[in-house]
Amino acid sequence: MGFFDRIAGTLDDLVTGDDESSEARAREEIELARGFAARGDLGEAEARLAAIEGRHPRLAALFVARGELAERRGEDDAAASAFGRAVDLAPADPAAWLALGLVLARLQRFEPARDALRRALSLGRGGALEPRRRALAEGTLGRLYARVGQVGKAARELRKAAEVLADDPEIVAALGRALVASGEAEGADWLARAARLPGGDARLLIEAAGSRTDKAVVERLLDEALARAPDDSVVRVARSGHFLARAARLTDAAAAEADRRQALAAAEMATVMAPTWPGGWRALADARAAACDFAGALEALRREAALGSAPPFSVWLGLALGAEDYAAVEEALAHGTPADEGFAEAKLFVAPRELGGLDRARLTVLARLAPTVAGRRFVVRAFAPPEAPAGNVVALLGWAARLCEREPRLLPLAVPMARAAEAFDRPLLVAVMGEFNAGKSSLVNALAGDAVAPVGVTPTTATINVLRYGAPGGRVSYHDGTTRDLGAASVGPFLAGLGDREAATIRQVEVFAPLEALRRVEIVDTPGLNSLRPEHERVAREFLVEADALVWVFAAGQAAKASEREALQLARAAGKHVLGVVNKIDRAASEEVAGVLRHVETTLGDLIEGAVPLSAQAALAARRAHDEAGEAQSGLAALEARLDRTFFAHARDLKRATALAALR
Repeated sequence: MGFFDRIAGTLDDLVTGDDESSEARAREEIELARGFAARGDLGEAEARLAAIEGRHPRLAALFVARGELAERRGEDDAAASAFGRAVDLAPADPAAWLALGLVLARLQRFEPARDALRRALSLGRGGALEPRRRALAEGTLGRLYARVGQVGKAARELRKAAEVLADDPEIVAALGRALVASGEAEGADWLARAARLPGGDARLLIEAAGSRTDKAVVERLLDEALARAPDDSVVRVARSGHFLARAARLTDAAAAEADRRQALAAAEMATVMAPTWPGGWRALADARAAACDFAGALEALRREAALGSAPPFSVWLGLALGAEDYAAVEEALAHGTPADEGFAEAKLFVAPRELGGLDRARLTVLARLAPTVAGRRFVVRAFAPPEAPAGNVVALLGWAARLCEREPRLLPLAVPMARAAEAFDRPLLVAVMGEFNAGKSSLVNALAGDAVAPVGVTPTTATINVLRYGAPGGRVSYHDGTTRDLGAASVGPFLAGLGDREAATIRQVEVFAPLEALRRVEIVDTPGLNSLRPEHERVAREFLVEADALVWVFAAGQAAKASEREALQLARAAGKHVLGVVNKIDRAASEEVAGVLRHVETTLGDLIEGAVPLSAQAALAARRAHDEAGEAQSGLAALEARLDRTFFAHARDLKRATALAALR
């Protein structure tokens, strides 16, 4: 309303003196202001209401309109003040009391909201409040009671509201929750009814399932929730939890395992659907832990923590102990406080400690928090001596002596201890492995720069051949501890003429050559794994412990076969770093070589540290001819650079790992 309109209205009032007519016009203007507000012109609506207030400062309808305008602006405190003024001016108006009660309920002011809604219902008897408005008051009052735990009163008010607002999923759901909280069986039915209404939330079916004990009904409700909301990660997590809980109750091992698989699948799908929701990752951690995949469960927990959620210390610690992982136990400490059960014990467990640093009582506390027998054994191994000192043979032998003093029955371990100590004083030991006819011996010769490894004679693959620096010759080591020396001219004929029976008795054959490369690294030429006899496989498996690193040779035409993956998994289980070499690239076009490399790295990327292309025969020829360009073209220069970065630069660490593996 403009300035002149207001003057005209004021003059008209003065002239006529008709208060009733003036108030009627004011109500009309209030409705006009509401129209502006409904169209989004809140400024004009405010201006008109302010003008009316100047003439009618005690008109209750004006303050109701002001409260509604404040609600539109999201200013609930201002709305409450306006509605409060309205009920002061018109204490018998149920609509004003209802408006005040609704906004106070949103502000979570329980007592004044309750009183306002009660007053609205009391004044609204006999039709003074339209039925749906009355039901709205009853429903809001019921939810207020539910919020403060007065579930009986909540159910009574919500039931009255639901009789009128049976199509309102929020009212129906609130009634269902109140009845469930009261222990009423029909609560689940109301929750399910709310989920099925237009606009209903399928998650209510999960709540309904949670309040039922009939397994068939629970299953049916969860299935319906999934059918209604197949893309809802919360529904998937609920199904995962249901299957885990059921698996824990089952005595049939096969049925329990089937339920755990379903739980895992549901949790994995939840993380795919909502990768930024922490709840999905917690469910995945639970499902993996139930399957005893504790390392995988920890990884899921880390994803949850990265999203800002804070898994409890007890969860972290339990999974870390289940994974038998000292580093994970230390990681768990970052998520706990000294007041948490097991915190002090876990801190002692991972800290540098002297023998007996954890007493039996504290170990017992920590062991009880482990989820498996293996995890409890992991804890009590804290009674073992400290780790063997690295790189100092004297200290290592002293450690062994103290160990034997504690437990004389461990004396037979003196031999592997001695081998572990020996590992620090020899060059890096790199085993060349792969399937038969992949070109392993050719690769060994290319690295050595001379034909030191016999090539093309099948019996040579029957033994482990170790190339070492020294005067030309060889030495045969048998499983019974005896040895046999070979002259330089005898090595080849001996290997070529070796029979099956004698090969089975040989642990390894050392081939000595005065090559500078062998001062830095000793190379092991192993049998082709697809041609192993049982005794060969046993020797190869034993040798996995002694080698510091592995080079796996693939034939370019048939790389990354299933059998190779299986063998590489054995290497991974032995804790070895493996570099892949795709040999015989001279027999394929460059685009084919690129495709083979991609295939190898895609198929076996989790088991090898990359793949390098090579033509071993061309490399040996180039090296013999001192042809640097030829070495580069054959791939040898790139291979040696990769070996340097991957293995040689970390020789001390690799040898330490080998020694510790043997000691363990």
